[in-house]
Amino acid sequence: MLQKFRPGAPVMFGEWWPGWFDHWGRPHHTTDGAEEAWELDWILEHGYSINMYMFHGGTTWGFMNGANNDNHGYWPDTSSYDYSAALDESGRPTKKYFLFRDIIAKRTGQKIPEVPVIPDPIEVPQFSLRQVAPLFANLPQAVASEKPANMESFGQSYGYILYRTQLTGPAVGDLVIADVRDYAQIYVNGKLAGMLDRRLSQDRLPLQITQGRAQLDILVENTGRINFTKALPGERKGIAKSVTFNGKELTGW
Repeated sequence: MLQKFRPGAPVMFGEWWPGWFDHWGRPHHTTDGAEEAWELDWILEHGYSINMYMFHGGTTWGFMNGANNDNHGYWPDTSSYDYSAALDESGRPTKKYFLFRDIIAKRTGQKIPEVPVIPDPIEVPQFSLRQVAPLFANLPQAVASEKPANMESFGQSYGYILYRTQLTGPAVGDLVIADVRDYAQIYVNGKLAGMLDRRLSQDRLPLQITQGRAQLDILVENTGRINFTKALPGERKGIAKSVTFNGKELTGW
């Protein structure tokens, strides 16, 4: 919503958002270009300055996508930062771009250079992949720990971490990971038993161990760090607390 300001007062819109970012598990955001064009016209008509965030959507680098924390919990951002911006993720002008362009030309009285010719996307010929590198066959040297610890305690900030211990059976019960950070895949003797997702506030998985000893692997992904609110200082990743099975805390990782 645009506010009225004292005439002649210098005004700077530090972050005028013509779009919005996307979260995993939620719909892709689009915004009304005509409405935003009207807002931009109003701002420039009054002689105010503006910082457009974002003008070009782009893509986040590596694991630096970030996450939000609202009344509905934890929501990691996607790596795409298309943002419904004037220039899309690949840098191509959208309908919104031309609306903004015309308004800027009108309010500044300047002749704007023509838009460069937009090259067609490249075509990648079909190719085959003939080799694989299974994760469990390429693990680095393990670190022993009596209890599970977060990623940061091992000097790691992003990516994946694998926790491994042994279960004693036969037994039936819930595997409970207190406050998983952020997405866990649980394997028993190398077979996927289920997943736990922080977005969905999941913390337990029913397991049935039919034999005397079984290897438990918990592969945890850091899906994005919360980058604002009071939750920021405590944003540790991996398994930050305890793991129990059938009511008993698991040790010897």
